[in-house]
Amino acid sequence: RVEPGPRPLVVLEAEPGVLYRFAGVTLEGVEAAGDKSDELRSAFGVAPNAPVNADAVVAGEAALRERLGREGFPFGQVGEPEIVVDRAARTATLELKVKPG
Repeated sequence: RVEPGPRPLVVLEAEPGVLYRFAGVTLEGVEAAGDKSDELRSAFGVAPNAPVNADAVVAGEAALRERLGREGFPFGQVGEPEIVVDRAARTATLELKVKPG
């Protein structure tokens, strides 16, 4: 709505929608990191039952790339996230390909 006055004020009202959660999160290929795979999963930080949040996924990707380098995988690669949304169940699954190098 626009409120009248010498300088019009635009007010946006929004109602949050239903919260979707990740039903599954897969870091495909992280097992190739051997005993460091758990640390890499932890660095990603997005786990099953977490709210679906694009910012959290992007931050997790960045943290995973950084941790790969610190854990001795300077040429490690992190693919693009593949997210499938199930609107009926209000969930999503996330798959991310990881190549430690």
